[in-house]
Amino acid sequence: MRWTLRAVILGSLLVAAAEARAAVWAVNATGCTSAEGARYSVSSGSASYRSTTQSGSLTLYCPIATAPPACPTTYRLRLTYLDPDGSSPLVGVTAQLLRQSQQDGSFLGAVPGASVSSGSSNVLVPTSRTSSPFDHDFSALGDDYTVRVDLSRTILSNQVTAFYGIALECTD
Repeated sequence: MRWTLRAVILGSLLVAAAEARAAVWAVNATGCTSAEGARYSVSSGSASYRSTTQSGSLTLYCPIATAPPACPTTYRLRLTYLDPDGSSPLVGVTAQLLRQSQQDGSFLGAVPGASVSSGSSNVLVPTSRTSSPFDHDFSALGDDYTVRVDLSRTILSNQVTAFYGIALECTD
């Protein structure tokens, strides 16, 4: 009986450890920055509108300080968030991976396929969604990368959307 219990615990730890290694880069909302600091609050690793009397968009930037390791297959973005109206367009959270040249600072655009949105889910509690798998050769010496996260609220309501974190994962 004891050996069976130990085997089950060890197996659970090994499975959980493999899942924990899936992210090659991750940051919670407090690691992101915005020029709109007065409009949002940060606590316990999450960011949300400061009050229910605010509307419009709120943009956070989450820098990727070093080039992520190469994935054997493809990457995906995982967005962890709260969207209390599900797929309705009244509030939402989106994220996209952006590139900037290290040589001259020019904006090189969004990495194709590296975006995810809460608007395609009917989940009304804290959850996460992933982008479609995308292939990209991260240029450690040529480009800088950041993830842009947009929280939006089109009307004033008591619904509060929140951003908890973003991760870059290998799909394997």
